[in-house]
Amino acid sequence: MNEEFLWLAFLAYVFSMTYTPGPINIISMNNAIRLGFKQVFVFNLGTLTGTVMIMTLCMIFSLALYSAVATIEIYMKSIGAAYMIYLAYQNLQHHKLLKIKHKGSTYTSGVLLQFVNAKLVAFGLTAMSTYILPYYDSAAILMLFVLLIAIVQFSANIAWTLFGSLFAKLFKQHGKTIGVVMALLLLYCAVSLFL
Repeated sequence: MNEEFLWLAFLAYVFSMTYTPGPINIISMNNAIRLGFKQVFVFNLGTLTGTVMIMTLCMIFSLALYSAVATIEIYMKSIGAAYMIYLAYQNLQHHKLLKIKHKGSTYTSGVLLQFVNAKLVAFGLTAMSTYILPYYDSAAILMLFVLLIAIVQFSANIAWTLFGSLFAKLFKQHGKTIGVVMALLLLYCAVSLFL
């Protein structure tokens, strides 16, 4: 795969996965509406810490699988592509995601919620096994990818927090259009795995 194409596909995947509605984004938005930015910022710092931890674990797990069985790549790509297609479908069902509620907004809850965030775990495993590990093996480079993903995830949480009330209105008014655009980005990412 061409390196520029790989980076484009990787970045499209990372941004579409982090900025689309997910449990943590919706919790950040809902909490910002109820509690204000300042209190939710602490929660977002917790999600940043949790993201770094989860991405590191995903990298280690994917690296172990890659080292153990080199032929697993096509299966991991297929699972990753299937998951992206599932997420594309979920983006078309955005109205269900807006109903998620959460009461706490602490640093600890931000860290711990990432460990039960299936979207983040599947995202991490897919990103590591499809876009990163087949092309990079330096520990320093791998940790830079972990940090890059965590920073983008954190920026998405901050954006959902800052513009919580605006996003709620936007999704009510233009949710289908936004869902279709995000779904198409995810489908592009799924197809790009095999190019």
